[in-house]
Amino acid sequence: MNLLRIAGAGAAAVLMSSAAHAAFIVGLLGVAGSVVNTPTLPSTSIVSLLPSVQTGTGTGVTTTGAFVPSFSRIDGFSFTVDATPATLFTYNFFTFTVTDWGTKTVTPFSCTGQQCTDTVAYTGISGSVSGIGFDATGFSAGTFNYSGTCNSSTGTSCTSNVSASYNGTFAAIGSAPPPPPSTVPEPASLVLVGVALAGAGIARRRAAKKA
Repeated sequence: MNLLRIAGAGAAAVLMSSAAHAAFIVGLLGVAGSVVNTPTLPSTSIVSLLPSVQTGTGTGVTTTGAFVPSFSRIDGFSFTVDATPATLFTYNFFTFTVTDWGTKTVTPFSCTGQQCTDTVAYTGISGSVSGIGFDATGFSAGTFNYSGTCNSSTGTSCTSNVSASYNGTFAAIGSAPPPPPSTVPEPASLVLVGVALAGAGIARRRAAKKA
Protein backbone atom coordinates (compact mmCIF):
# COMPACT_ATOMS: atom_id res chain seq x y z
CA MET A 1 0.00 0.00 0.00
CA ASN A 2 2.83 2.38 0.88
CA LEU A 3 4.48 1.66 -2.46
CA LEU A 4 1.26 2.52 -4.28
CA ARG A 5 0.99 5.78 -2.35
CA ILE A 6 4.58 6.67 -3.15
CA ALA A 7 4.09 5.84 -6.82
CA GLY A 8 0.90 7.91 -6.93
CA ALA A 9 2.60 10.85 -5.27
CA GLY A 10 5.50 10.58 -7.71
CA ALA A 11 3.16 10.60 -10.71
CA ALA A 12 1.32 13.63 -9.35
CA ALA A 13 4.62 15.45 -8.86
CA VAL A 14 5.63 14.74 -12.45
CA LEU A 15 2.30 16.05 -13.75
CA MET A 16 2.55 19.18 -11.63
CA SER A 17 6.13 19.73 -12.77
CA SER A 18 5.08 19.39 -16.42
CA ALA A 19 2.25 21.86 -15.93
CA ALA A 20 4.61 24.30 -14.22
CA HIS A 21 6.98 24.27 -17.19
CA ALA A 22 5.01 25.27 -20.25
CA ALA A 23 6.54 26.21 -23.57
CA PHE A 24 8.47 29.41 -24.19
CA ILE A 25 7.02 31.88 -26.69
CA VAL A 26 8.49 32.21 -30.17
CA GLY A 27 7.14 34.80 -32.58
CA LEU A 28 7.23 38.35 -33.89
CA LEU A 29 4.70 41.07 -33.14
CA GLY A 30 4.55 44.38 -35.01
CA VAL A 31 2.34 47.20 -33.74
CA ALA A 32 1.40 50.64 -35.05
CA GLY A 33 -1.13 53.33 -34.22
CA SER A 34 -1.64 56.91 -33.10
CA VAL A 35 -0.25 58.94 -30.20
CA VAL A 36 -3.09 60.96 -28.68
CA ASN A 37 -1.49 63.20 -26.04
CA THR A 38 -0.25 65.84 -28.44
CA PRO A 39 0.54 69.32 -27.05
CA THR A 40 -1.66 72.38 -26.89
CA LEU A 41 -0.98 74.89 -29.68
CA PRO A 42 1.13 76.80 -30.30
CA SER A 43 3.99 74.48 -29.40
CA THR A 44 7.69 74.07 -30.16
CA SER A 45 7.59 70.28 -29.74
CA ILE A 46 5.22 67.43 -30.56
CA VAL A 47 6.54 64.16 -29.10
CA SER A 48 10.22 64.73 -28.31
CA LEU A 49 9.55 66.34 -24.91
CA LEU A 50 6.62 64.20 -23.78
CA PRO A 51 7.09 62.84 -20.20
CA SER A 52 4.63 60.05 -20.99
CA VAL A 53 3.05 58.59 -24.10
CA GLN A 54 -0.63 57.74 -24.52
CA THR A 55 -1.81 55.89 -27.59
CA GLY A 56 -5.11 55.31 -29.31
CA THR A 57 -6.34 52.03 -30.76
CA GLY A 58 -3.70 50.52 -33.03
CA THR A 59 -4.64 49.19 -36.44
CA GLY A 60 -1.36 48.01 -37.93
CA VAL A 61 -0.79 44.69 -36.20
CA THR A 62 1.39 42.00 -37.86
CA THR A 63 2.24 38.67 -36.26
CA THR A 64 4.17 35.42 -36.68
CA GLY A 65 4.60 32.30 -34.55
CA ALA A 66 2.75 32.18 -31.24
CA PHE A 67 1.15 35.58 -31.85
CA VAL A 68 -0.89 34.29 -34.81
CA PRO A 69 -3.78 34.80 -35.53
CA SER A 70 -3.33 38.48 -36.19
CA PHE A 71 -6.03 40.73 -34.78
CA SER A 72 -6.92 43.93 -36.60
CA ARG A 73 -6.47 46.12 -33.54
CA ILE A 74 -4.51 46.66 -30.37
CA ASP A 75 -6.04 48.60 -27.49
CA GLY A 76 -4.61 51.95 -26.48
CA PHE A 77 -1.90 51.98 -23.82
CA SER A 78 0.31 54.44 -21.98
CA PHE A 79 3.76 54.49 -20.40
CA THR A 80 6.17 56.88 -18.69
CA VAL A 81 9.06 57.70 -20.99
CA ASP A 82 12.26 55.75 -20.17
CA ALA A 83 10.76 54.17 -17.01
CA THR A 84 11.56 50.52 -16.22
CA PRO A 85 10.07 48.09 -15.70
CA ALA A 86 7.23 49.30 -17.90
CA THR A 87 4.23 47.18 -18.85
CA LEU A 88 3.90 48.46 -22.37
CA PHE A 89 0.76 46.79 -23.69
CA THR A 90 -1.34 43.63 -23.80
CA TYR A 91 -2.13 41.94 -27.09
CA ASN A 92 -4.44 38.90 -27.26
CA PHE A 93 -3.60 37.91 -23.63
CA PHE A 94 0.15 38.43 -24.18
CA THR A 95 1.63 41.13 -21.92
CA PHE A 96 4.85 42.91 -22.93
CA THR A 97 7.05 44.41 -20.21
CA VAL A 98 10.17 46.47 -20.99
CA THR A 99 13.15 46.13 -18.64
CA ASP A 100 15.72 47.91 -20.82
CA TRP A 101 14.89 50.60 -23.40
CA GLY A 102 18.19 50.05 -25.23
CA THR A 103 19.46 52.99 -27.28
CA LYS A 104 17.36 56.14 -27.52
CA THR A 105 17.71 58.60 -30.39
CA VAL A 106 15.81 61.89 -30.37
CA THR A 107 15.41 63.98 -33.51
CA PRO A 108 14.58 67.42 -32.09
CA PHE A 109 11.71 69.57 -33.24
CA SER A 110 12.46 71.41 -36.48
CA CYS A 111 10.51 73.14 -39.21
CA THR A 112 11.02 73.17 -42.95
CA GLY A 113 8.81 75.73 -44.56
CA GLN A 114 5.36 75.28 -43.06
CA GLN A 115 5.81 71.72 -41.80
CA CYS A 116 7.44 70.73 -38.50
CA THR A 117 8.45 67.30 -37.18
CA ASP A 118 10.20 65.52 -34.32
CA THR A 119 10.91 61.86 -33.55
CA VAL A 120 11.90 59.53 -30.70
CA ALA A 121 13.37 56.13 -31.64
CA TYR A 122 14.43 53.21 -29.45
CA THR A 123 16.48 50.25 -30.67
CA GLY A 124 17.71 47.18 -28.81
CA ILE A 125 14.75 47.11 -26.42
CA SER A 126 14.60 44.01 -24.23
CA GLY A 127 12.18 42.63 -21.67
CA SER A 128 9.68 39.86 -21.15
CA VAL A 129 6.39 38.69 -22.61
CA SER A 130 3.95 36.49 -20.71
CA GLY A 131 0.85 34.69 -21.90
CA ILE A 132 -1.66 32.09 -20.73
CA GLY A 133 -0.22 28.60 -21.14
CA PHE A 134 3.35 29.86 -21.72
CA ASP A 135 6.40 30.43 -19.56
CA ALA A 136 7.60 34.04 -19.23
CA THR A 137 9.80 34.59 -22.28
CA GLY A 138 12.40 37.17 -23.17
CA PHE A 139 12.29 39.48 -26.15
CA SER A 140 15.29 41.33 -27.53
CA ALA A 141 16.33 43.67 -30.33
CA GLY A 142 12.95 45.33 -30.07
CA THR A 143 12.23 48.68 -31.67
CA PHE A 144 9.74 51.38 -30.76
CA ASN A 145 9.39 54.74 -32.47
CA TYR A 146 6.99 57.63 -32.22
CA SER A 147 6.95 60.76 -34.32
CA GLY A 148 4.96 63.93 -34.72
CA THR A 149 4.12 66.34 -37.50
CA CYS A 150 2.26 69.64 -37.70
CA ASN A 151 1.74 72.72 -39.83
CA SER A 152 3.31 76.04 -38.94
CA SER A 153 2.32 79.53 -40.00
CA THR A 154 5.43 80.96 -38.34
CA GLY A 155 8.08 78.48 -39.41
CA THR A 156 9.15 78.03 -35.78
CA SER A 157 6.22 76.39 -33.93
CA CYS A 158 3.15 74.21 -34.45
CA THR A 159 0.04 76.23 -35.15
CA SER A 160 -2.34 73.65 -36.72
CA ASN A 161 -2.90 70.05 -37.87
CA VAL A 162 -0.90 68.28 -35.15
CA SER A 163 -0.71 64.49 -35.41
CA ALA A 164 1.54 61.77 -34.00
CA SER A 165 1.98 58.05 -34.53
CA TYR A 166 3.96 55.08 -33.21
CA ASN A 167 5.26 51.75 -34.49
CA GLY A 168 7.27 48.92 -32.99
CA THR A 169 8.44 45.34 -33.36
CA PHE A 170 9.02 42.76 -30.62
CA ALA A 171 10.51 39.30 -31.18
CA ALA A 172 10.02 36.64 -28.50
CA ILE A 173 13.26 34.65 -28.39
CA GLY A 174 11.98 31.31 -27.03
CA SER A 175 14.00 31.41 -23.81
CA ALA A 176 13.90 32.95 -20.35
CA PRO A 177 13.83 36.77 -20.06
CA PRO A 178 17.23 38.50 -19.92
CA PRO A 179 18.26 39.93 -16.53
CA PRO A 180 17.60 43.66 -16.08
CA PRO A 181 20.63 45.92 -16.57
CA SER A 182 22.75 46.34 -13.45
CA THR A 183 22.72 49.71 -11.74
CA VAL A 184 26.15 51.34 -11.44
CA PRO A 185 26.44 53.77 -8.50
CA GLU A 186 26.91 57.40 -9.53
CA PRO A 187 30.19 59.09 -8.50
CA ALA A 188 28.33 61.40 -6.09
CA SER A 189 26.80 58.39 -4.35
CA LEU A 190 30.21 56.78 -3.97
CA VAL A 191 31.58 59.98 -2.40
CA LEU A 192 28.73 60.04 0.14
CA VAL A 193 29.38 56.41 1.03
CA GLY A 194 33.08 57.18 1.54
CA VAL A 195 32.30 60.18 3.77
CA ALA A 196 29.92 58.08 5.86
CA LEU A 197 32.51 55.32 6.33
CA ALA A 198 35.19 57.84 7.27
CA GLY A 199 32.85 59.44 9.81
CA ALA A 200 32.07 56.06 11.33
CA GLY A 201 35.79 55.32 11.66
CA ILE A 202 36.47 58.63 13.41
CA ALA A 203 33.58 58.03 15.81
CA ARG A 204 34.95 54.60 16.72
CA ARG A 205 38.44 55.98 17.36
CA ARG A 206 37.08 58.73 19.62
CA ALA A 207 35.00 56.18 21.55
CA ALA A 208 38.09 53.98 21.96
CA LYS A 209 40.16 56.91 23.35
CA LYS A 210 37.46 57.81 25.90
CA ALA A 211 37.36 54.21 27.03
